[in-house]
Amino acid sequence: MHWRVPLSWLAVLCLARLQPSQAELGGAMCHKLGLRGECEVQQDCMCLCFHVTADNSTLVDAAYFGELGYELILFTPLVHFYHSRGILRSTVGPAGSAPFYRFSPHHREVDVQRHYCLGPYSNPSPHMYRREWNFDAWIPPNLHEQYKGQGQAILGDGKPLMIVHNKYNQEWGAAPTNFISISTLIALFSMLKDRYRIVYIRPDPRQNLPGFGADHNHAEDFDDHEHLRKHHPKVLLFQDILQQQRNGTRPDLNYNELQLMLHADSERFVSVLGGNSVIASYFAGVNIIYAVKGSELTGHGLKDREFDLVYPRLGPNGKGTILTVSTTQHLLQAAANEFLQQQGDTEAGRTVLEASHRTHKPHRS
Repeated sequence: MHWRVPLSWLAVLCLARLQPSQAELGGAMCHKLGLRGECEVQQDCMCLCFHVTADNSTLVDAAYFGELGYELILFTPLVHFYHSRGILRSTVGPAGSAPFYRFSPHHREVDVQRHYCLGPYSNPSPHMYRREWNFDAWIPPNLHEQYKGQGQAILGDGKPLMIVHNKYNQEWGAAPTNFISISTLIALFSMLKDRYRIVYIRPDPRQNLPGFGADHNHAEDFDDHEHLRKHHPKVLLFQDILQQQRNGTRPDLNYNELQLMLHADSERFVSVLGGNSVIASYFAGVNIIYAVKGSELTGHGLKDREFDLVYPRLGPNGKGTILTVSTTQHLLQAAANEFLQQQGDTEAGRTVLEASHRTHKPHRS
């Protein structure tokens, strides 16, 4: 049974926000995707349509082709809210988006490159960096519950799993800024590899990874994979796991599906500012985010506002532990504090703490 939505409520959520030009453009874009109804559009990357049926119930169709981080914060929780009310009919997204929308009655992937895009204005919080957040129509899907146990089935029993993310691509049209250097990776893995089974994830769209939705940020050359294969064979490379599974019993497994499976069976994450830090925040445990530069840190002068208010709410039951660091010393310090000292390995943690000089504590949300 579809939820009957009062028209006044619909007006607040969508229709009153639309200017005629927006509605006209939205209708053209959404109809091209096969969607119908009163539609809201953002550039050519987002479409949110409300369709009133013959029995006066309301159905929602939604499409989004923006950056993954924006999608998982601004769009997916809103769409999942509509699903929780029984009115979501369908969703559309770029390649590799389906694993994030298992809740959707019908999800369709389109071969479109991701690019910068805000959330829908009908979202009570349409922009990440606004002064006040409204979570009334904001319910992130429980990805942890959907995928738990599947990562362990792939890797088998062993040490506790840790996920370490990285990226090396252009940012804001300039050289890479938010990335973990190879020397820092060496220090991090040397400290943690004997206690944890580490999976290292750094996508390179040039590798044509199945199910990875590339965006407009171009990847740069980075020889981390070659170095780790040669000098740190205990560290598992995500691309190697994916290829092994596709060559074996899971030929249809894609990038994001495997990524979510592994995350669901880990409680320890290191990530960098970007979509990967949002993904890690959807799961239980501690997520240390290395953030050097970005609007998340300085938007509207509200330092760490997004990390404080939003990221912790992405996790299961709206609870998560987020630590943000802005230097490699503090990254190593936070990893020692959270992943070694709390596990009783005080000697290894002390070595890293001394090396970091303890200039200030990481920021915890």
